[in-house]
Amino acid sequence: MNVTGQTPARLAPRLSICIPTYNRAEFIGETLESIAREAHPDVEVVVSDNASSDNTSEVVESYRTRIPRLIYFRSDTNDGFAVNFFRAVDLSHGTYAWLLGSDDVVRPGMLARAVKELESRATLYVYDRLECDRHLAPLQIDPILSVPRDPLRFPVHDRASLLWYLGHSRSIASLFSFMSSVIFERGQWDAIAVKDEWMGCFFPHAMKMWAMQVQGGTLAYVDEPLVLARLENDTFNPSGKDIIPRLLMNYHGFEMIRNEFWSRDRALREGVNKVMRRTHPRRTLLKGRHIVGATEIDELCRCLEDFGYGRLFVRLYRTELSRRLVASAKRMSTMLRPSRAGARA
Repeated sequence: MNVTGQTPARLAPRLSICIPTYNRAEFIGETLESIAREAHPDVEVVVSDNASSDNTSEVVESYRTRIPRLIYFRSDTNDGFAVNFFRAVDLSHGTYAWLLGSDDVVRPGMLARAVKELESRATLYVYDRLECDRHLAPLQIDPILSVPRDPLRFPVHDRASLLWYLGHSRSIASLFSFMSSVIFERGQWDAIAVKDEWMGCFFPHAMKMWAMQVQGGTLAYVDEPLVLARLENDTFNPSGKDIIPRLLMNYHGFEMIRNEFWSRDRALREGVNKVMRRTHPRRTLLKGRHIVGATEIDELCRCLEDFGYGRLFVRLYRTELSRRLVASAKRMSTMLRPSRAGARA
């Protein structure tokens, strides 16, 4: 374990940018560069390295002079992404914290804008994002809500307000799935005890953020992209073709969040279900390319039925996935035949 750089308590910044990372030397330099070029005196940067085996440490340390408030921690062991997320925040000193992905980039001008927004003292701020390819070429803006109002502030712990929010949410980014678009108040974050089962969730940060909200937090929506989001670098879908792990991650994660906070409220449960169906609409599921086995088919169809896609669609989808599975098996069998013949010869 190694920690370099510290921020004295008397100089606690308004905002800590907390960057959990693992083997992202290829990208984290761009992340840090986007912060360094707009250095802000009230911003601290914390990098929590989950025992990277590449040269992440060298890249981070090269920014020591350009980011004076830089804390770098390197774990001796890989403790899992959930532990690393929470550790990055624990190492920080700011009044507010921002979990920033180590392959995402802060949009020009948005660091100062984010610090300025904190003057309104909301519990949590959620921003849009600019979706990009692997090389950060812009693709499209991904707005959180369908209502273009800036800023929009309301208490989502109030049931009517939360129903409105869910009803106008365009994707699960509104449910805090994309951590790089969310800034939160550190004191209320610390006041929420992490349950053991949350550590097995694919969105442990979102579990804690929603706990903050249901206990009286106030959410502010800023109708402007905060970051350039690098989409073609998905740990759970590195090829870009196998979407099943990502689908199951989303369904399992928000099934846990939905059941944790709104298990007895049918309207709120359905509100979350609709957000999921907007994120992964039926037409997209049918058109998508899948690499899937029989076990994944069963589990995915269970999730689809649970999130209200309808039994007729689920049967149709199961049939289509099974057809693709059989076709894939036949192609593989055809490819192996020549090698078997050669082996007999």
